[in-house]
Amino acid sequence: MLGGAPVNTVALTGAFIGQGFRNTMNAQAIVAQLGNYRRVSGLALKGMVSQALPAEERQRSDEVRGTVLVTFQDGAVASLSVESENEQFRSLLRDQIDWSLFPAPRQFSLPISRVACTVSVSNGKIRVGVGPI
Repeated sequence: MLGGAPVNTVALTGAFIGQGFRNTMNAQAIVAQLGNYRRVSGLALKGMVSQALPAEERQRSDEVRGTVLVTFQDGAVASLSVESENEQFRSLLRDQIDWSLFPAPRQFSLPISRVACTVSVSNGKIRVGVGPI
């Protein structure tokens, strides 16, 4: 008996609380790593688009947007799906960017195999977003 409770109950309760604490810490670590992944992969994507996009296209006044769904397998890009209303921009995202250089979630110890990348360009600005699917 320990504090009126059987020792086995105290040990099990401690183990349960310990597991809950570990789960909370794992969830917090994943959230932190996801933030790091979004920042690093967003910067990488912005650089890749900037290099692939001609300067005159960056200065266009009408906004072009695209979404790329990237599927990873064994830490490498396995497939891409590119959507954009602008055929030229869709082609740029699909054919002019070396997606093998895009960081894989696995490099950040994330249990994610698919990400969505959004890219928009207007008035000289390139905006990107990266998130898990």
